[in-house]
Amino acid sequence: MRCLKVELEVTLPSEGRDRTFKVAIKFIAQASLYALEEALDGRSQVVPADAVQALDVVMRHLPSMRYSKLFVSVLAGVPAVLKFLKLQSCPEI
Repeated sequence: MRCLKVELEVTLPSEGRDRTFKVAIKFIAQASLYALEEALDGRSQVVPADAVQALDVVMRHLPSMRYSKLFVSVLAGVPAVLKFLKLQSCPEI
């Protein structure tokens, strides 16, 4: 497969001046979902990390566009929860 590359400029509006970024997207590899299926069915001992990572990105994309993040993880989110509760006039935990 030939190397595909797309370059574009993205402008993000802000209150002050707009910020412009140059973005380059390059096709690197293709993930094999067949290899993942083989691993899930027990026919292969090797779990393809690239296919798992690709599925992770795809499955997180739509929710990230629809919903705001409240916590990144349970451990990383604990200080954020405490701050949120304090903002809601709750007693100290």
